[in-house]
Amino acid sequence: MDKENNVDWKKLIKSLTIDDLADLREEVIALDEALKRVPHSFDKSFQEKINTILHITSEVEKHAVNFQVELSKHVKDEITTCIKEAHSSNRQESFLSFLAKTLFSGVLAGSLTISFIVIYLD
Repeated sequence: MDKENNVDWKKLIKSLTIDDLADLREEVIALDEALKRVPHSFDKSFQEKINTILHITSEVEKHAVNFQVELSKHVKDEITTCIKEAHSSNRQESFLSFLAKTLFSGVLAGSLTISFIVIYLD
């Protein structure tokens, strides 16, 4: 029967005691009764449920991948927008800073010129 393990069942059964054989017989009968109680439709119903679970899992995985792709695109777009805004902000700040420094320099130069004129005219 079990050619891979080469068990000599006759020899094994002969080595068991009568009590061991009675216990073994009871276990086999109990197992047989349990198997008779399992409906034949169980296998088909179970297979259908497994197939449904596999289908749902496949759909969830597909949606997760799509979500990851869309999220990645959205994050890249947001980062690009933030970088552009930062560059634009820096340009405006740089221009404003340049303008302020130029005006300050002009005012300072004018003040110094007036101060020198006033000092030298006195």
